[in-house]
Amino acid sequence: MHRKSAALDKLGGLGLEKSLAFGLLAAVVFFVISAAVAVYTTQTLRTSNESVVKTHQVIVSIDLLLSDVQDAETGQRGYLLTGNEQYLQPYQRAVAQIQARLARVESLITRDTAQSYRLEDLRNSVSSKLSELEETIRTYRTSGPAAALSLVNTNRGKFDMDAIRTLVSEIRNAETDVRTQRVAEMNRAYVVAFATSLLSGFLGIALTLVIGGLMRRATLARKNEQWQQEAQVGLGSVVMGEQSTQELGQNILRFLTSYLGAVAGSLYVRDGSRYALTAIHGVPTGAAIPERFEESDSLFGHVLQDHRPVTVGELPDGYISFGSSLGQHKPRYLTLAPAMVDGEVKAVFELGFLHPVGDHVLALLERSSNTIAAAIRSAEFRTQLRTLLHETQRQTEELQVQGEELRVSNEELE
Repeated sequence: MHRKSAALDKLGGLGLEKSLAFGLLAAVVFFVISAAVAVYTTQTLRTSNESVVKTHQVIVSIDLLLSDVQDAETGQRGYLLTGNEQYLQPYQRAVAQIQARLARVESLITRDTAQSYRLEDLRNSVSSKLSELEETIRTYRTSGPAAALSLVNTNRGKFDMDAIRTLVSEIRNAETDVRTQRVAEMNRAYVVAFATSLLSGFLGIALTLVIGGLMRRATLARKNEQWQQEAQVGLGSVVMGEQSTQELGQNILRFLTSYLGAVAGSLYVRDGSRYALTAIHGVPTGAAIPERFEESDSLFGHVLQDHRPVTVGELPDGYISFGSSLGQHKPRYLTLAPAMVDGEVKAVFELGFLHPVGDHVLALLERSSNTIAAAIRSAEFRTQLRTLLHETQRQTEELQVQGEELRVSNEELE
């Protein structure tokens, strides 16, 4: 009995020696702590990533809201200039979407008190702006252009738009600050996770490899998401402002070729039932590029039918080329992508690459489709309004000249 009790005591009551049991217990404690740290890190990463995604959604949603208000104002101006009801289509479409845009933004920032106050102010400003637009249109219909223009000249609409732009900027800046903070938290979480994985490797190489693999995949996913978001922000910045369709096309191609590593590109914008060449980038002067194409033409027809980007590899002779003073060469891979908004393909663009095109590039082009199409549509509206304005000015000048000639004729008759 004495020897048996001693043996059991030696095994620590677990069938193991005390030193081994202590080592096992220490390993278990270490893995429990590592697991707790891993759970905490994963939760931090998930929460931070959700926050980053949410801030991006808020920024995109608030920009779409601003775009709708601008479209509504553009439609109102077109109608006041021409009296043509067709120019109210952007206004009517925007008015129908604005409340949904506001509700979307509100659902994303419900837990942020400061942003909620800003959103409430924005809602009031948007409501005031829509009321001003509706009042001027109604006045034009009931009392004529002069009365409507007098309402416009009160600058109420300008004050509302200035307030809307200011509030949108404040909301966007606040979300950008939150995103920067969350990205920093994610970076710190990755440092902690890496250190935990390294220490765990001394006790289990297999576990370390598994954790390292998971971390690598998460890192690549985060980097890809950041890359996609940065591209969206960059593209949004180059399409802002009052640009013609040609200028807009050049800026879009310049940004995409630079960001994606393409060597050449071209952009075709819808012109009736065809698509006309609007902009090229990286293509030598005099290169044989079709000026327009039909909806059923070859690869373009495929893109227009599927509404998705496509890639072609190992291009034969005769495709777009790029070059410099030292020579010319054709790309090895070609990507074609549509630019769609509200179910309509406004443009098709193609980019040439020297290297294979990855899925992340196709995903970016698909995500950028709406932004590019909306910018082109806005540019076309501005061009139409500018043309109408010039025509109105020309007619006014002609009427003034005719009036002067009539006055001279009357004086001669007297």
